[in-house]
Parts: sequence; C-alpha cells; structure tokens
Amino acid sequence: MQKILSMLMLMTMLILSSCDKEDDGGSNSGGGDSFECEIDGTAHKISGKFAFAQKVDAEIFAIYGSEDQTKSGFKNVYISMKSVPAKGVYDLSKSDVGSGNILETSSGTLYNSNFPGGSGTLEVTEKTDNRIKGSFSFVGATGQGAKKTVTKGKFDVSIK
Repeated sequence: MQKILSMLMLMTMLILSSCDKEDDGGSNSGGGDSFECEIDGTAHKISGKFAFAQKVDAEIFAIYGSEDQTKSGFKNVYISMKSVPAKGVYDLSKSDVGSGNILETSSGTLYNSNFPGGSGTLEVTEKTDNRIKGSFSFVGATGQGAKKTVTKGKFDVSIK
C-alpha cells in the first residue's frame, strides 16, 4: 500500500509539473494527442498537452489523460505499467504487470485496478520510440470497496 501511495504522489507531482508558465489557462485542445474513456458512463476526453505517456522511473511507464489542473476537482486517469509496453495485450489486474487508475483530486480518492474487486485490460496496437496507441478498460476499486468502471478507453499519445 505504501508503494502505491508513493506512486500516486509521484504521478500527481509529475502531472502538475508538466504545466509551464505559458500554459493556455487549461485548454486541452491541440497537439494531436488524445486520451478518452467513459467513467461510469460519463465521457472523459483529453487532448493536447494533458494527454501523454512517459517513463517515470526504471519501474514505471505511464499513459496519462489528466483534466485541466486549474479545474476544481480535476481527475487524473492513467495506466501505470511496470515496463515500457510493446504491442500486445496486458492484464491490469496483476500488480506485476500494471494498473488502471483514477485519482479524484477533490477527495484524494484513488481507484486502482490492482485493489480487491479491480480488473482490467490494456491493448497496445501501435508503438514507436515517440508514440503509443491503444485501448483499455478497467474497474478501479478503493481500499474501502467503492468502484468506478472505465470503458471505451483509447489513446494515441506522444511519449515524452
């Protein structure tokens, strides 16, 4: 659990630090990068600089779709992998493979596909040194048993 909380803090810091002084005030448009899904039936669509992938450290590669950080209660949706994925299908319910995550910043609640009751799949359909594209779905659970279902997930993002 401590490792997950540490990873959560690291992910949040990385996303917040990705904004620079020339931020456009929170618009998610432009850039050609996209990350979208439905969370319990509600659309979550991100494009531009808040949709990206990057190697966080030696053991974490993440694909992000973060809402505008200036928006109250913004959500971070991300796929965290233990290594840079190649083209293929991955089980997001196995902690030694990766996880699907939703961080609701207003409450600090983390929904994770590795928690009891969680499950999920990531399919990478295209991968180059600079881009990754694919689809995903997962059920994220909290340590207290609450769940969120993510469906119709797809991404086409630059690797930073």
